[in-house]
Amino acid sequence: MLTLARPARPPALAGEVHVWRAARAEWPSSDDLLRAVLAGYLDTDPTAVELRRGANGKPALADHSRGPRFNLSHSADLALIAVADREVGVDVERIRPRRSTDFYEGWARHEATVKCLGTGLSGRKPIPEPAVAVRMLDVEVGFVAALAVAGEEVPPVRLSAFEATHCGNHTKK
Repeated sequence: MLTLARPARPPALAGEVHVWRAARAEWPSSDDLLRAVLAGYLDTDPTAVELRRGANGKPALADHSRGPRFNLSHSADLALIAVADREVGVDVERIRPRRSTDFYEGWARHEATVKCLGTGLSGRKPIPEPAVAVRMLDVEVGFVAALAVAGEEVPPVRLSAFEATHCGNHTKK
């Protein structure tokens, strides 16, 4: 059981993309981590954040008209959550010795793009395909990560660590 207080309010997005790094082991589920991060932006308790999944599994707020856009990715024990004022996709991959770093970078770029578009890996890209800008992120040794944002260019990115302690006292059972 994870008990969280209201998280500290993050800085305003102000045209930036915020990418939060978290250790998956600190959270009972990905949805609990998402709720904890988003609660700060929504100025509410994590338990009040209602999530839904799109047709291809992309998470969104149940009330899609309010709040930021976001996306989640995890690999091994590293989770990334990207939060923006426009559609966004993020992917992180642990580098394994059987493939080259270039392979994982290409895969991360592709997956971040389809997550931004909300089409999923097996879905069709919309026609005409909207502009999506992609950049690589330096998140941790042994991992590659990519960020995709709707638009012609990636705005400034703020990369921060997110820990359960951001939400006050907590207990994980």
